Amino acid sequence: MACDRLEYMREWRRKNREKIRQYKKRYYHKHKTLNPRTSLSPEEKKQRMKEYMRSWYVKNKGKVSAYSKEYYQKNRAKKRETSRRSYLRHRKMRLARQKEKHAKNRQLVLLHYSKGEMKCSCCGCVDEWALSIDHIENDGANERKRLGKPSGNPFYRWLIAEHFPRGYQVLCRNCNWGKRVYGECPHRKN
Repeated sequence: MACDRLEYMREWRRKNREKIRQYKKRYYHKHKTLNPRTSLSPEEKKQRMKEYMRSWYVKNKGKVSAYSKEYYQKNRAKKRETSRRSYLRHRKMRLARQKEKHAKNRQLVLLHYSKGEMKCSCCGCVDEWALSIDHIENDGANERKRLGKPSGNPFYRWLIAEHFPRGYQVLCRNCNWGKRVYGECPHRKN
């Protein structure tokens, strides 16, 4: 009995091949917008995939971390060599990008502490290369020892990360040095 039914269905499909094809085509076009894979634009598909991968990574962070550590231990020499070659190949580009980023951080800090006008708060010097950050209370050395804060670009990054704390001002190097040596800026003495 089941064999007869199966035989009948095969025969019907053979006779109505075109009719089935037309039905499938109509069904596909009617339901095309309901299928997320076919109705999304390439950008939307890419965004959806990113979201999926992000959520997958969050769920499996421990597994990924363990696998990465294990893989690194097994292939340590190979990974180090690959990293070294990559660094040497892209060294100039990385250094240029790093220099650009340092300059941007410095400029951002100087602009903030000089209230939008990059100039010395004492003498009004506007040469950007001559400007520096000064501790208003002259406690820079103590602060660096106490907090372990670095100088230069790491200091600028720290200021940005701390949302520009109070107690700093912009001085040119002459005023800053004069303040350090004489206790106050030479321009204010006169």
